[in-house]
Amino acid sequence: MNTLCFQSEDGSRSEAVAMEVTESDIKGTSGTGTPLAEDSNTESPTRQQSAATQHQMKLIKPLLSSASRLGKALAELFGLLVKLCVGSPLRQRRGQQVATPITPPSASARAVASALAHLLYAGLSWTPPPASPVPKFRLTFLICSVRFTNPMLFDDKKMPYHLMLQYFVSSQGLRAFFDTFEWAISAGGQDGLDSGELPEGTGEFLDTWLFLLERLVNPRTMLDSPNSLPAKSSQPGYQPFSPLKFLIHIQKVRSQSFS
Repeated sequence: MNTLCFQSEDGSRSEAVAMEVTESDIKGTSGTGTPLAEDSNTESPTRQQSAATQHQMKLIKPLLSSASRLGKALAELFGLLVKLCVGSPLRQRRGQQVATPITPPSASARAVASALAHLLYAGLSWTPPPASPVPKFRLTFLICSVRFTNPMLFDDKKMPYHLMLQYFVSSQGLRAFFDTFEWAISAGGQDGLDSGELPEGTGEFLDTWLFLLERLVNPRTMLDSPNSLPAKSSQPGYQPFSPLKFLIHIQKVRSQSFS
């Protein structure tokens, strides 16, 4: 099995582009399984299909390698865009009595944050084409999407970016995040958890998903994050973000998903 992924800035195994291709998957779609012909002098259909499979693997490997390198470059670009949007974190110096005022994000920063949040939503709500209905393919993609979402919403010290969380909620990214959980435990709406039959890769996805959820519901980091937003601003179109209301909202959504 060939697995292509890359490292994020904080060293976690993630993120934007990773795909798994196994020879058995391709053989399954090719319809192999025909018994070998008794006459070894003639080329059987099975041998022809095996040669075609090897040719497909040879063509796919460079494509996946290029996609992995492209994904790594895009992840680094998006990470820089996030940091530019949220600005420098607010740090309180020792002995400082007067709090440093929080600078509201500009209209351009809000526009970029909104575009990045919609990108996260697109990744979490992705569905494979009808020609590839294999649950493992979608699980692999969702694992990478969730891992990619983590550094887009949190800094290197696990502190949330309030600006990104604000647009993550408004773009329905949070709803899509919980929808992926419901899809995974039901094996695509087939009551997989009740029947005890879950697709391969479900356990790894749940580990990744719960890791991000743990950060999203952490009240200490959510309320004390240095990447906060001002309570009010005179800038046109600015909307304040309440971390307390966010915690209440995500707890309600979590209860609905787990019930």
